[in-house]
Amino acid sequence: MFDNLKYTSALRTAVILGLVAVLGPAVLPAWGTSAEVQTETDPCVTGKTPASIVVLQVSGYFTEKPGANFLSLSDEPTNNIRHFSETLGRAADDNNIKAVVLNIEQPLLSWAQVDELRRNIKHLRDSGKKTYAYVETLSQRDYLLACACDEIIITPTGTARIVGLAGEAVYFKNLLDKVGVKADLMQMGRFKSAAESLTRTGPSEAELSQINRLFDSLHEHLLDSIAASRKMKPEQVAKIIDEGPFTAEEAKQVGLIDQIMYRPELLQYLEGQTTGEVQLVLNYRKSDRSKINLDNPFAFMTILQEIFSGPKEPTGDVIAVVYVDGPITLGQSSDGWTDGTVGARTVRLALSEAGNDDNVKAIVVRIDSPGGGATASDIIYRSVRKAAKSKPVVVSMGRVAASGGYYIACGGPTILAEASTITGSIGVVGGKLVIGGLFEKLGITTYIFKRGRHADLFNSTR
Repeated sequence: MFDNLKYTSALRTAVILGLVAVLGPAVLPAWGTSAEVQTETDPCVTGKTPASIVVLQVSGYFTEKPGANFLSLSDEPTNNIRHFSETLGRAADDNNIKAVVLNIEQPLLSWAQVDELRRNIKHLRDSGKKTYAYVETLSQRDYLLACACDEIIITPTGTARIVGLAGEAVYFKNLLDKVGVKADLMQMGRFKSAAESLTRTGPSEAELSQINRLFDSLHEHLLDSIAASRKMKPEQVAKIIDEGPFTAEEAKQVGLIDQIMYRPELLQYLEGQTTGEVQLVLNYRKSDRSKINLDNPFAFMTILQEIFSGPKEPTGDVIAVVYVDGPITLGQSSDGWTDGTVGARTVRLALSEAGNDDNVKAIVVRIDSPGGGATASDIIYRSVRKAAKSKPVVVSMGRVAASGGYYIACGGPTILAEASTITGSIGVVGGKLVIGGLFEKLGITTYIFKRGRHADLFNSTR
């Protein structure tokens, strides 16, 4: 989507500038048609032109920011949700592609990311491409993604764990009382319930109200999405869910899936569907530049140089995308081995640079954050408002934009969200754990030295 990139020091961790056709999560831009292909059949050998079917692996963790977690210590593959959506979009407009197979292997996707991919799959189907989902087993979120395809194919020994929504809140007050610890926490805002797990033995009336509302909303979205994809009524889907989980055969009987077969049988099935020889495109839109040649001692350094030098300067008008992805803190943004933080200074400078750049014609603020520091959130909020005075600004909310995340969103004149985006939790909670009673039980004594009446405000013993 953002092939034409601008990358400068202040924008390095927070912003990618791209040339796009349209704004917003509800519309797809125009895509190119070229492909780099790795196949299982060679048309030169057969003398025929086989039907090209793209096989896309859907597994591992999906990030919001491009390039996030590149140097991960985990063996789990990492994908970028925008890049994957772009690949689906390019396949939709590629006249050489007849169908797409999604090989779904327990990906770590949020509900909002599933919504985004479902929209891209619909774009594929609307373009005339047949879409298949192949799965070995199905979780509920996997199924929500898979059922967007024309057909769902499962291995014979697979299961479909389609059973509805459930959650469990854990409360520690009784345990803290037993060990002599008191949660001395202050809550400002009726629905700011983050501290309740330490201060209560069960949910408050406000917490019950908001969690039940959230579950009702997500459950309705689940029923409506499956019903639309499988040509059922929501009440019919609800009845099926109450009968779960299912074996592969049971899932087919109730209409949740279409075919049951092992992976080696899939190619033969696809050939029957396309009435001809099939060529599987296994490496669609991927470049060999990311592969490291271990025989070359300088290969890894070349890749690092490409990463840290950033994308090339754009030659035309661009739209800036500023990512607020992670907990919000003061200072600089940081990228850890797992989750990073969003620094108010980094985002403020990125928004300022984008606002003052004549090549930037609009700004998208992409938020996937549970919140964080109030002061840091306020700084970013005011920076968004300032940018909106000079350029069109659109806020796009991903998986979650809660507390400080929603506070930031309010700085933009237009806010877009997925149907399953979680937002809310406005307020402040803070305080300390008082462990004086625990010290007493353990025979530990303390002596306080202080200068100033409130110097020991955060004393851990009272």
